[in-house]
Amino acid sequence: DMVIDELENKLVELKRARSASSHHLATAQALASPVWKVPPEIWTEIFSSYASENRKTTFPATDLVAICSTWRAIVLSTPRIWSFLNIRSSDRVLSTLARDISHSKEAPLTIKI
Repeated sequence: DMVIDELENKLVELKRARSASSHHLATAQALASPVWKVPPEIWTEIFSSYASENRKTTFPATDLVAICSTWRAIVLSTPRIWSFLNIRSSDRVLSTLARDISHSKEAPLTIKI
């Protein structure tokens, strides 16, 4: 019985180690993806295009900063992306609107109503 218990404990440890290794492998594969080799300037153009043409969301920049820390850094450092606001008939998002206008700094605002 003691041998079986030891083997079962070892099996649990090995399963944990396999799970951790799988997680590390997935992270390494994601970081090796070609998408991470795209220069920030290209992302800026892509994100600006998304923000200027997206009519489905009121605050497109907010969508982008939620994806990952890299995208967040790019979007937060690009005032132009924050200058595209799709204002709908609802005024319930005034605080978010004020934040986006603040982040857009000197960039001209593009407002779609």
